[in-house]
Amino acid sequence: MEKKNTLKTRNLVLVHMSGATQSKESWLQDIADETMRYYKIDVTKFDCSVDGGRAVVKATNVIEARIWGSHGTWTLHGTTYLRRADNGYGWIRCNP
Repeated sequence: MEKKNTLKTRNLVLVHMSGATQSKESWLQDIADETMRYYKIDVTKFDCSVDGGRAVVKATNVIEARIWGSHGTWTLHGTTYLRRADNGYGWIRCNP
């Protein structure tokens, strides 16, 4: 769990398909106690476009998981917006 904890920002809030929101800490606890269990994640589509100092990453993932007692496979689409870091090295997540 320590490694997972370093992968996301501290103020992360997840929004589930149902519309329910969950804090990072609560999500990690659900994974630790197996209330949520992820079996397989496949990236089926990935696109990145860069325009100057901004980038847009779009991805489609097929996820097999057990979430709060429901086992299934879900297709999730996500878009992430990034801007170039002030020092010119790397990227920082930002609003659209």
